[in-house]
Amino acid sequence: MNSGKALLTMTAIAGLAVTAASGLVVSNSAKTRPANLTAESLQYGSMVMPGCVVFAPDTTPEQMVKGYKRLLEMYGVGLEHLVGGAGLEFNPTFTRWPGATNTPVNLTYSFPPDGIQTGNGPNTLHQTLTNTVGSEALWKSRFVQGLNEWAEITGNTYTEVNDDGAGWSGSPGGVSRGDLRIVSAPIDGGSGTLAFNFFPTNGDMLLDSAENWGSGATDLFLRNVITHEHGHGLGLSHTCPSQGNKIMEPAINLNFEGPQRDDRLAAQFLYGDAYEPNNTIGAAEDLDALGLQSDTLLQLDFLSLQNTSDGDVFKFEAPSGSVINSAQAAPQGATYLTGPQNANGSCSSGSFWDSLRQLDVVLEVLNPSGVVIASSDTGGLGGVEEITNFALSAGGTHYLRVRSTGAGQSSTPIQEYRLRFNVTLQSISGDLNGDGQVNGTDLAIMLSVWGTNGSGTGADLNGDGIVDGADLAALLAGWTG
Repeated sequence: MNSGKALLTMTAIAGLAVTAASGLVVSNSAKTRPANLTAESLQYGSMVMPGCVVFAPDTTPEQMVKGYKRLLEMYGVGLEHLVGGAGLEFNPTFTRWPGATNTPVNLTYSFPPDGIQTGNGPNTLHQTLTNTVGSEALWKSRFVQGLNEWAEITGNTYTEVNDDGAGWSGSPGGVSRGDLRIVSAPIDGGSGTLAFNFFPTNGDMLLDSAENWGSGATDLFLRNVITHEHGHGLGLSHTCPSQGNKIMEPAINLNFEGPQRDDRLAAQFLYGDAYEPNNTIGAAEDLDALGLQSDTLLQLDFLSLQNTSDGDVFKFEAPSGSVINSAQAAPQGATYLTGPQNANGSCSSGSFWDSLRQLDVVLEVLNPSGVVIASSDTGGLGGVEEITNFALSAGGTHYLRVRSTGAGQSSTPIQEYRLRFNVTLQSISGDLNGDGQVNGTDLAIMLSVWGTNGSGTGADLNGDGIVDGADLAALLAGWTG
């Protein structure tokens, strides 16, 4: 077997679709690509950033360094990622795409035509992937799936656009080409260096044309390489030690699909979770739109708070008398090793990172006026916060807010958590306009259809087919004023 590539077992396909409209030209003229940053390299000294490499599983540290040097000679820039790692060890010099930290970004991607020069020779992406994977529609779907792995956990969006065949790499994305331009050309033959990718704000990717990109069930080899390489394109570098449990390890992993916990934390530190930006009441995520139903558990996974000033707000509609059966914010995490790749290509042993105890989570319920009416802050670092059996005295839009009161062990904390919510939505007899109150407005509605069947207003409260004194008595019995 070649480099363990036949050891693919994962076949699941991510469920959240990424926009992939071939030929759709999306203007992103507002996006700019600032000049490449300089970084201090332990191996080559001060140099210009940026690309990153992924290797076959059996590649030695010496071969990795040789691969870096070869690419350095080809492109005349530092493909330097040997300083820093992924997770919360990522090098802060590797910037994110333009935009505020902890907010998603909308990126376009494109496939330049075969034949343009890449620095490694002519681009053969279409020919290479059609020969190894299958039809263009099939291999393009693998890119949708690979990029979608990041879209699911960050809320970033990806749209395919046409490519005008401008020089590769370094031509800024725009109306004529994508932010991320993907090509294929020779690197070092089969195995060894599989692909490389530039750091933001140049997200271009090159796949080695000598690899069998169609290997593995549902082409997991290709998809995980895409996911790994675009991790670099988002600003993440390699993470160690190599234990086969992180997508951003130097060698490709084939025993799982997509980003794992360490990878999620790194990406969300830069781009936020899938529901950002939802830091304020005005930007609250709508739980009703996410499928909230009465007496049914709604669960949201892979949420995160980026620091002590971050807060996540979710809203829901509830009439007066509704009862929150359970609202729960449960920190998620574990203690594991994470650290940088060494300058000689080997992996460091890393240090222990307790991702469960980074921020002390607080859970709150806010009324329609934005006033806190219930809260839980007793669990401490790593502890679950829960509010149970809480009746809502007013009707209207209510809010759940998750925030923190302090940090744990890190100066750059990020806390992953899971939100669970179960509410009994009870309507009030006589509340004809659904505002959670029974008052003069409801009385006016009833009087407007007096003597009829109610004409869809709900004013026939006893269901006898006519709005009359019996219905008026029922409305007045529930009067809230």
